[in-house]
Amino acid sequence: MAPPALGLALLALGGAAASSVDQRGMPLSGDIAAAYAEAIGANTFRCLDGSATLPLKTLNDEYCDCDDGSDEPGTAACAGDGDLGFHCANKGYWTKDVDIAEDIPKSRVGDGVCDCCDGSDEADGACTNGCEDAVKDLLAQRVAEREAKRQGWVKREEMVLKANEMLTVSKIPNLESELEAAKAEHEAAIKVKEAEEALEEKERQERSESERGDGYPEALTALGIADADAAALVNLVVALADKAGATRELFFLITDELDDADAAKLEALHEDDYGDTYDEEGDAPPDAPEASEYTSHLLKLSVEQLQRVVVDLALQAAAVDELVELTVFESGRAAAKELIDGLSIGSGEGEYERPEARDARNAEDRKRRAMQSAESKLRVGIQDEEALRANDWGPDNVWLALKDSCVGTDQGQYRYEVCFYGKVTQRDKRSNRTYKLGTNGDFVKPNPREPFSAIHYKNGDRCPGKAREAMVALTCGPENLLRDIDEPETCGYTMALETPAACTAPPPDEAHDEL
Repeated sequence: MAPPALGLALLALGGAAASSVDQRGMPLSGDIAAAYAEAIGANTFRCLDGSATLPLKTLNDEYCDCDDGSDEPGTAACAGDGDLGFHCANKGYWTKDVDIAEDIPKSRVGDGVCDCCDGSDEADGACTNGCEDAVKDLLAQRVAEREAKRQGWVKREEMVLKANEMLTVSKIPNLESELEAAKAEHEAAIKVKEAEEALEEKERQERSESERGDGYPEALTALGIADADAAALVNLVVALADKAGATRELFFLITDELDDADAAKLEALHEDDYGDTYDEEGDAPPDAPEASEYTSHLLKLSVEQLQRVVVDLALQAAAVDELVELTVFESGRAAAKELIDGLSIGSGEGEYERPEARDARNAEDRKRRAMQSAESKLRVGIQDEEALRANDWGPDNVWLALKDSCVGTDQGQYRYEVCFYGKVTQRDKRSNRTYKLGTNGDFVKPNPREPFSAIHYKNGDRCPGKAREAMVALTCGPENLLRDIDEPETCGYTMALETPAACTAPPPDEAHDEL
């Protein structure tokens, strides 16, 4: 059965005329076949370029009569003259579903090599007809391709489920629960720390009183500060330090009483003031801080701590007279002075640390850092999910399932790796040096309604004259497979990537692939 264009023309000639037409090399369908159909008359053939009208017998007579060589479609006589090509009809081996006809250059006609599977490009009997095997190979290839696409589509459906789960199942509730639990644990740790520090302060006070002698409570009473509040004591400390010129002594007393964190801040703040800036007499330089600059730090101390600072500052700075002048009426100053002079200077009560309080402080610090970490995770999680939902992940969001995954292959001495939404690399297996061929790949669409067809990775490592880049073509397949890597131009790479994500529809069922 011949296709309509040429077949109808030959039928119109009828009988002997039709049988006298040598059809070798003529295409059976398409535009050129239609042109031949119009050019063949009852007894003549008109060159397709209109250069001459010839007797039918001149077709395929091994002599080039037409300027375009159209009178020799089945011989090599006109090879190179417009070369319309030789059409391998491969008759008997095509159906509506299978067509293994092909065109070859005329120069390959009669060259002793069987190019057409039916051997029509060579003399009769020179070739064995291999069209049946060619059809079988074609059909087997189609079956394999359909099966690969079928498997790819099944995998794609699984990927779509995974992608939509990533979009719909939020991690935020779990992160919020983790943060609430961390906050509760931190609050509990704070309460334990406060209780232990209260016991620590009580023991510190007891040790302070013991070290200072039996008259310490009486001295506080004589000075009128036994029942003073924190604000009054802070004012007294500042006034005494100013009156006695004892800001240096005050600095060290405060750092002894503050906790480690606050003491470190105070020391860092005044490192230049109290480093090597004192002379051998211990006198402060002219630009030493005023005592009032320590008010905020003094307000962090308890009443008991402030009472200790008052007494120790007077003893260390030899300023007992100045202290009683600030606190006691003249009639009672001698008695108060005698009580204070009888006390010992404290040995740095702020350095005393109760083991249980130390452990509680460390535990509170760990819980605080755990809470901060949970806060950070929640903040990042919210940002990630917002970005996730804003991105274009392709049809059915299928490409999201491949986010942060990579596929690689070896080719020669190089190892190539493509990371979705990441970068493309080339590693030299000999030197172990890695080159970045591109990063932050942009998915390419033929038009907005089409699926992604490629990924274009740009801004790779520099090479002479340009940055490396890679164009990765996407094709449907049952697995992620990287292949066909090439460098058609310097530092410009092309690759093919089979992946289920590129499958756009399930393959049609074809049950009639037969000869």
